[in-house]
Amino acid sequence: MDFELTIISENGLIYSGKCSSLIIPVEDGLYGIKANHANTAAAVSEGIITIKTGKDDEQLCYKTGSGFLTFENNRAQIVTDECSPV
Repeated sequence: MDFELTIISENGLIYSGKCSSLIIPVEDGLYGIKANHANTAAAVSEGIITIKTGKDDEQLCYKTGSGFLTFENNRAQIVTDECSPV
């Protein structure tokens, strides 16, 4: 099962599409999200965002700066000061 993910940085839209799992860096480690996760908000720390798209186990990785994540009604949004593919 998938959920919608949008990543936005100072440079504009980085990613928008389906996601089967998401791992973000947080202050004390890593935080994982899958479809139907409880509504949440979290501070994103510098590190690597890992996205599994659900298409043939495709995995995308992005280097990120600090920002925040919101997840509500099976939609995740990450807003960060910088973000680029690894």
